[in-house]
Amino acid sequence: MRRFGSGLVWCAAVVLIGWLGRILGQLTGPDIADRATCASDAAIRSLWFVDEQEGWAVGDDGLILHTIDGGQTWERQASGTRANLRQVQFVSPFVGFAVGEDAWPETPLTVGVVLSTRDGGAHWRTLSDRQMPGLCGVHFFDERRGVAVGDSCDVFPSGVWQSEDGGATWRAVPGTCQPGWYAAAWLRPDLAVLAGRQGKLALLNRPASASPQWQPILYPLPGGETPDSHAGVGHRALRSVCWTQGTGWACGDRGLLLVCRDAQGRHWQPVALPLDASLLELWDFHAVHFVGEFGWIAGRPGSVILHTWDGGKSWQVQRTPQSLPIYSLYFVNERYGWAAGAGGTILHTRDGGKTWQLQRRGVQRAAVLIVTARGESLPCELLASLAADAGYYTVAVRVFSEDSSLPEDTAAFAERFHSAVRRLGGVCGETLTGWQVPEVIETSSAEKLAEFLGQGNAARAMERLQRQLVLALRQWRPDVVITDHPDVRGPSGAEGALVALAVSKAFRLADNADVFPEQLTRWQLEPWPACKLYCCWDSADGATVSADWNVLRPALRRTVCESALAGRHLLAPLTFRRFPSNTMPTPHRFDYFRLLDSRLEGAEKPGGILDGVHAPPGGPNRREPTAVTWDDAQAELALRRSRKMAELLSLADRLLASPQSAEPWLATLPQELSQLTETQSGEILWHLASQLIARGQWGLAKEVFVVLLERHPDSPLAPLAARWLVLFLSSSEARRRAELRQFLSDLTQQPERPQTGTGMWGVRSAVPAGSPAPASPPPRTSEKPGEMKAPTAGAIPTRAADANTILQRRRDDWRSWERGALLAGDVLTAYGSLFWLDPRVQFSLLSVQRRLANPAEALAGYTRFRLHLQGGPWYEAAASEITFLQPGDTSAPSQAESTPSSIQFARKRAYACQWTNQPPYLDGELEEEIWQSATPILFRNVIGQTSDTFTTEARLACDARFLYLALRCRHPLGHKQEPVRPRSHDADLRGFDRVCLLLDLDRDYATCYRLEVDQRGCVLEECWGDRSWNPKWFVASKSDETAWQAEIAIPWAELVREPPNARQAWAFNLVRIIPGHGVQAVSAPAGVLPRPEGMAILTFPERR
Repeated sequence: MRRFGSGLVWCAAVVLIGWLGRILGQLTGPDIADRATCASDAAIRSLWFVDEQEGWAVGDDGLILHTIDGGQTWERQASGTRANLRQVQFVSPFVGFAVGEDAWPETPLTVGVVLSTRDGGAHWRTLSDRQMPGLCGVHFFDERRGVAVGDSCDVFPSGVWQSEDGGATWRAVPGTCQPGWYAAAWLRPDLAVLAGRQGKLALLNRPASASPQWQPILYPLPGGETPDSHAGVGHRALRSVCWTQGTGWACGDRGLLLVCRDAQGRHWQPVALPLDASLLELWDFHAVHFVGEFGWIAGRPGSVILHTWDGGKSWQVQRTPQSLPIYSLYFVNERYGWAAGAGGTILHTRDGGKTWQLQRRGVQRAAVLIVTARGESLPCELLASLAADAGYYTVAVRVFSEDSSLPEDTAAFAERFHSAVRRLGGVCGETLTGWQVPEVIETSSAEKLAEFLGQGNAARAMERLQRQLVLALRQWRPDVVITDHPDVRGPSGAEGALVALAVSKAFRLADNADVFPEQLTRWQLEPWPACKLYCCWDSADGATVSADWNVLRPALRRTVCESALAGRHLLAPLTFRRFPSNTMPTPHRFDYFRLLDSRLEGAEKPGGILDGVHAPPGGPNRREPTAVTWDDAQAELALRRSRKMAELLSLADRLLASPQSAEPWLATLPQELSQLTETQSGEILWHLASQLIARGQWGLAKEVFVVLLERHPDSPLAPLAARWLVLFLSSSEARRRAELRQFLSDLTQQPERPQTGTGMWGVRSAVPAGSPAPASPPPRTSEKPGEMKAPTAGAIPTRAADANTILQRRRDDWRSWERGALLAGDVLTAYGSLFWLDPRVQFSLLSVQRRLANPAEALAGYTRFRLHLQGGPWYEAAASEITFLQPGDTSAPSQAESTPSSIQFARKRAYACQWTNQPPYLDGELEEEIWQSATPILFRNVIGQTSDTFTTEARLACDARFLYLALRCRHPLGHKQEPVRPRSHDADLRGFDRVCLLLDLDRDYATCYRLEVDQRGCVLEECWGDRSWNPKWFVASKSDETAWQAEIAIPWAELVREPPNARQAWAFNLVRIIPGHGVQAVSAPAGVLPRPEGMAILTFPERR
């Protein structure tokens, strides 16, 4: 196969060390809105004052403000970052630190930044960037010793780091995986209380001569529940914590306030506030601050602040002159204090909060409020047009948030949604609290969804949602409201239809003083009559407004659809969680909107969304425009480039469908890309590679990603390209598909060196390249076949001379599976430890070392990785690998072992596949001797409590030609479904009881086969998310009133070149998804979508 990029000579040598310096300055791509303009309305997240006159404020988009006159004037200090700064702290008037986070595009990863100053903020420098996940809190005990807290990830599970050298280097504090911390309060230098997502509260003890000790804190709530035992409470994030004079206070979502009067911080109790439950349910507390017995609590809405003067015995409501959310409070004594929050607002009081005055405000109210069910439904092009281009203050509200049963990397999706809104020019992206729909709730009915949300009472759910939406309207006071498509058959489904209905009602209720009057009397809000209500529409037919996003906008210096890519990249992980098999979300060239309601005459006539609305530039609902210097020549060049980009995207949609037409066109692509800007060229390459991946053309996608790395190493998409190349080139599943000619590839199939299987972890015996797959006659069946920091993987460059022209010198390595994977791993080191230490990357590279017969390298890598963790699936995976690589220990922990005696640390369980000389007859009856004698594999609860009423058993067997699986899935009466005949590949199994089999040939816990069968006998297959993989396998099913059964035969040839033997082990899992009830699995974690890291070990018998 021809390398379409191989003949291109790049002007400059690619140097890894040089890349790192370039990349650090570009976290998330170009801005589409003027940064100076947006800084005026950037939210302020943290305040710090050294006395009554001098203080600092930090917030979104790297904003740092400084005052020396008590806040009468604020000057901006250059931070050198676009990250959202979350906390600032000064240990003296000159030495200070600030930390923050930013969402990385196309991945759930957040990246943290640490800034420091030694001259009072005149100069801020970056101490750490991309070495830790997003950071939310920092505390330095002196100029050298400090601790930072924030998001967690697989390699840094605790979410806590400590520094002993003034922040120059950071060391992760060991601990189990947490959903992330928002704040910490230090009782003393060795003891802290941490507060965070999902209501988590914990004590961290850091003794000087021992390992840190963690102690989760469970606190009671009304009804005797705890955050871990009550589904709803678990979603009440704790957002702020403080400790003063032996008493601790923590506050969070939906009126949650806790107090601790235990000097050791162990016992916390809820505070009964003198407010109606309906108010507390809506009041999200974001900040708490105490000075002795005097305390203040603020949040959303920001029109009022709670105050106590006697240590919480009595409370009163203080009024503020604005309604936008407050995120931070700071008092230097019981009289002088400041509050800050959304829209760049800063308030000040000199009398303990009796009166508050505005010192700074960027936004008075919104011109547009977008209310969407999910973040992936956000109309990015519309937001970019209204906010970044036209300057209208635009706020987006996301109703549904992620369920706590999802992977920990989804916990920061609310912050990611906000970042996407800001990147598109919006003021704020809010996520309502208390609205989670677990993955197992699979319904296409808005009525059933409302019934679930209301715990059986749909009307109660609708009333609660309308109450929150009315609050949003009264708080932000928009002129125009835009919501989702109101039909369940629309793009947003049942969730969007439910939200559209609730928004339609709230639109009319918000200006009625008799509706939810407590919001007016207690919160000092006012009724608000928005002018117009639109919904997103799916065609020109029936639309009131048609928008062409291909028009060049001078303020954006590009077209709207191109500008919206910045937001779409950030929202891509949300889209993947909901629609994992979909192609990459492409920019919308045209959008349509339908008028649902209006208080303006003539609004139903075709026109613009803001037609008839009073919004002068520089007014209360619109930014002051900035001068744009753009001559005709620049405009013409930008127009030509935009048209070329649109042309290439259009050609890609047509030509990539056929590999025969795609390959020659891709060979001409470098010349076409030379006509575009660097950003446009990178976007095109990313789009092409993503489309090729979605179509199963992994070989061509590899070629495109290589060009992206070589041509645009400083693109924020480049590390993701390198990561994909590592996973692809090290994947045994991908290699098998290449052997079967299921995609075009120029990769050699010849093994790198002779492979000998020494021990269970040895590599499969080599087969001559090009050998045909063993023939597998179909099994006997009564039905038709279903148509169914481990540098061991490559030395990290330490000198520029070592790294000089590494890609040019090793260009041929891209044609090899193993050498290409190691090269991609070397490239990934340049992008920081967050990318390099990703467990999927490390396990993939270490699996390559095993294939290259480098057991010492692999053992060292797994050992280092395990020592970095204190438990969890990746710890167990590393421990299992170590066990098998240890000389003289070739045993795996068996299903019956709860405490393996051969090693002292937890490892994954192993399940044995039983040999049979008499293949079963596939009829779904499970009466053969092999099924009677095989050891049953029991499923356990992962989500929900279903194992008593939905008992599940599986049995595994094999012979020389097939892997066999028998399933028996019990269910209560009334759950029976009739079989479907005939079957086809990749049926829609949502809404049906089903079992998923995951098979990982090389135990990289990153790429795997996935085969599903449901209670009707329908099937779905995919390989590493690619549903174009359609293996030939055989399924027989049977169903009765109390259970359904399935008997399955999978030809080895569809999975591997040769059947596995007793010296080999795979990773596997069996997961049962019971819609509306729960998820069971053989091994955890598991979910509706695959969680490869949760797989167990599968061993095989000797052939007989």
